[in-house]
Amino acid sequence: MKIKKIVKILLLIAIVFIIFWIWLSIELNKNKIDFSEVEIDIKKTDDNFCIVENEEEFIRALENKKIQIIEIINDLDLGYNTIKSLGISSPFITKHNEALTHPVLIGTGVSKLNIDNRDGLIIYSSSGSKILHANIIISNSENIKFENIFFDELWEWDEETKAEYDRNDWDFFTIKNSKNIQIKN
Repeated sequence: MKIKKIVKILLLIAIVFIIFWIWLSIELNKNKIDFSEVEIDIKKTDDNFCIVENEEEFIRALENKKIQIIEIINDLDLGYNTIKSLGISSPFITKHNEALTHPVLIGTGVSKLNIDNRDGLIIYSSSGSKILHANIIISNSENIKFENIFFDELWEWDEETKAEYDRNDWDFFTIKNSKNIQIKN
């Protein structure tokens, strides 16, 4: 008889604990925003919105921390040699490892595009523009979203690793110490 009472009490405690845990989970999640559900709801005339047509406008928009939404309307060649030939200088763009055999990449060069210490940045294209010849490095940041942008021309045959492509350490994205990063096509 005593064992049945103890079991009933333990079951009652377990049920109360489960109900409390569910209630606590709901309360803790009330203030969280699911970044994937955030829609672009901003006037294109706002100070934190920028439409870019070329590489320099894009880099200048990234340099301006007030800008939170960047719309790209043309393909951007962010190769290091291309950027330098356009006379663009920025701490956001640094030289990446050199191409050894790919003639286009030897000409354009490859860049590291550094996005560091940002909170809340959307980079998108309504027309599906491309970013070419760049490794985008996102570090110490959160709530960064790339949408409807295509990344291309960052490839070179790697004979040493037989198509593993490790020699040049080229990736379209490198993410370090960051959270809530989305890349959607």
